[in-house]
Amino acid sequence: MINETSSHEEYLEHLKLTETLDAEKERILSRVNARTETLCDSINGRYKEASNSKAEIPRTEIANELNLVLRDAIVDTRGVIMIPSGENKYNKKCVTRSYGFKTYKAWGPRELPLKDSFLTKDLILKNRETESYLDLSVLINHKDVGQKKIKTYFRFVRKALNVFKSYKINIEGLDEQEDDPAEKLNLSDITNNLSTYQSVEAYKEKIENIPGLDKLYERFKINIIKFNIVSEKFLEEIKEYNKPFRFLIQLQDSK
Repeated sequence: MINETSSHEEYLEHLKLTETLDAEKERILSRVNARTETLCDSINGRYKEASNSKAEIPRTEIANELNLVLRDAIVDTRGVIMIPSGENKYNKKCVTRSYGFKTYKAWGPRELPLKDSFLTKDLILKNRETESYLDLSVLINHKDVGQKKIKTYFRFVRKALNVFKSYKINIEGLDEQEDDPAEKLNLSDITNNLSTYQSVEAYKEKIENIPGLDKLYERFKINIIKFNIVSEKFLEEIKEYNKPFRFLIQLQDSK
């Protein structure tokens, strides 16, 4: 053991031993990293269909297509139709031909809040969680709204709500319901990949949960197909409907 009174030779001997141990440390770390990488690739590959899939709602696409249908239904190119919602004056919603659904006096369109929402017979879009609402019934019999096209818009809104409902049932509903909350498995356990930088504990936890994860993964592969059928069918139909209006917009923009 060296200290402040150690000799030159003792310092050199200590340095030599340190270098030897440091080299051994590098060899050990190299082996650890190689084994960790193999383990990581193996476990991630086991659930690759989940981590590589689009297990999400195509919200942006849905919002864009719905706004195109809505814009096509608005007759007045400069008019602003206010949508009653109970929002404060800084967050009021409206509809225009230029953007579709938007926040009043704000630039750009907004996404219709469809998550956890439903459309009443009176055409009020209500949220089950926040109890917020949008009274879309003002669009019916409005002088600046084409009534045939606005009925088509509401038909697509209902179908879009079914996409969100399908996601809630088939994807969000996949989380394992265990008696012990600590043993509950979430969808993120199969959709999120492990990283070689994670701790050994993270690997151990995943490996110990493999029986439950395999069961969850099999359900996921079935349910993602069910959800994608609903989602893709909706987007295919609404995009086909929007072709004429989208072409018109492209012509106008090119002038």
